[in-house]
Amino acid sequence: DVRFGEKMKDAELMGIPTRVVISDRTLENNEVEITDRKSGETKRISIFAPLFEIYFLFFNAKLRIASIFTKS
Repeated sequence: DVRFGEKMKDAELMGIPTRVVISDRTLENNEVEITDRKSGETKRISIFAPLFEIYFLFFNAKLRIASIFTKS
């Protein structure tokens, strides 16, 4: 078993552009946390966000999402 911090360090070293964190804390609020590696910007989006929004985030590595799905 590898600890969470080790996984995050490895992802950073490999240069993975977008990090998605699903944890007990985010699930309590029906959200997932998405961080853009380049800008460091972190957003929380609803787990109920339409699939096209999730597709956009993953495959374009962008964090622009309609404000209806974000929580400030």
